Parts: sequence; structure tokens; C-alpha cells
Amino acid sequence: MCTNNGLYLFRKGLLRAENAELVLGGEDVSFMMQDREGNYWFSTLSRGIFCLYNRDVLHYTLQGELQGNAVYRLASLPGHRLLLLQEKAGVSILRDGRIHPLFPALPIARRIVFTDLYPIGRTGGYIFNTLAQSYELTDRYIRVRPRPLQLLGSTWTGHCCFINGDSLFVFDADNNIRFLHKVHLLDAVSNVDIGLDSNGVCWVASKMGLYKYTSDDKGEPFSRHPACSLLFTDIVIDKWNTVWASTLGGGIVRIQNDSVTVLTIHDGLASNICNSLSCD
Repeated sequence: MCTNNGLYLFRKGLLRAENAELVLGGEDVSFMMQDREGNYWFSTLSRGIFCLYNRDVLHYTLQGELQGNAVYRLASLPGHRLLLLQEKAGVSILRDGRIHPLFPALPIARRIVFTDLYPIGRTGGYIFNTLAQSYELTDRYIRVRPRPLQLLGSTWTGHCCFINGDSLFVFDADNNIRFLHKVHLLDAVSNVDIGLDSNGVCWVASKMGLYKYTSDDKGEPFSRHPACSLLFTDIVIDKWNTVWASTLGGGIVRIQNDSVTVLTIHDGLASNICNSLSCD
């Protein structure tokens, strides 16, 4: 309802004073229209045009539910819940319109900056990083690590790989993050890509060449072919356990049962300089 003292909103078709919500109080609102995207536009006689994008807005502040107005990260959880990473209260859950502190005694600084948030598993587990630490949150526990966990992506075996310094972790089917290998290249070389096959073998593609880490935690250069010592840019492992690695000038290296095949411009590539790969 447009009036010379603002715009009044009535919900559920009840045109009663006690049901009125005042918007743009004091403005002389002359006209209203709704566009095809559901936005409302209002013209006024003194301050031009206003656009109201969404009426269903809830605002949580320090005076209301939050324990601090600085909220650094949000993530949706199963069961219509929202995960909040905020100052003072640490980790909270927004459920049924109320905020519940999840880990009020979380050992974090007051002015903390959360940088990354990764969903893990199917039960609502999360990893979130600060500039100096990593927090692993599941429905059973929270674990703090001294360095951020960097997500390396998922494999065809359904695992998510993370690195923490020179350590490689995997999020397994039991919704646990477990240590997998000590990969010394991770601290020494930037731009390292990792692939994990279904046998637990870890393949590391780096500018130092291609490395293979077996279950006995021994890592060594994979040198079955001269192309395996080139500068590598990316690595993926398909559902048949075939390793595909791209190089900066040598085309694509294909490894199946330790047998190496190299694809170059002679096999149809547009260029031997390959930056990234993806399984279709």
C-alpha cells in the first residue's frame, strides 16, 4: 500500500493495522510495480526510485541471536541447517530460526579470519581453515591442526585428498580423515598436483617430474619413460585406474599398470603444452 508516509506491507492478505509492516517510512510513495523476476519497484515524489529485491529477509545481529556481528563463513548442512563461523562464538548452527553455539569453547582468536571451507563426506562434515590453523568438524568431534589443510580434489575412488605441510591426508568412506603419506615435495615445490588410485598408490605431478608413492610410504621418481621427468602441470586418475598427467611441452602421459604411453601433437593434440585435465 503506497502512502505519503511510506510503504505498508500486509502479509497473508490481512489488511489490518496490527499486521502492517512499514517500509520507507516518511517517504511519499507514489507508485509500485513488480518485474518478472519478482522484484518490487517504488517511485517516490522526493527521493527517486527504490527497488526491493526480496521481502523474505531475516537479519541476525549481536542484539538478537549472534554472539558477534562478524560472521566469516556460511555453509548449508543437512536438515535445513546453516553453519556459521564467527568471532567470539566460534562455530554455531542456525536451526529453526535460532542460533545454537556448537563449539563455544573453540580455541580461536577473537578476530579470526576463516579462509576456506570444504564439505567432506555425506553426513555434513566440514574442514575450515584460518590463516594459521585447520579445523576438522564432523558430527562426532572437532580436530585442530597447526597448519591449514588444502583440498586437492576428489578421485574416482570417492576420496577427497588434503595436504597439510608435507603430509597427505585422505577423507575415506568411513567419514574419517586419515594420514596417508609423507610427501616431501609438498613443502619444496609449488604447484603440486596429486592423484590417488584405488590401490592406495599416490601419484604426484610436479615441475620436478612424476613421483609414485606406494603403501609402504616410499616415494620415488617414476622414470619408466623419458617424458616422466618433464615439468608436469596436472594429473587425474579415471575409474579404470589409468593415470593421465599433462606436461608443459611433452604432451600427455598415460600410465596403465606401469606401462607408459605418451600423446603428443602427432596423436591429435593441438599443442604439446597442456595445462589441465578433467575426466569426462
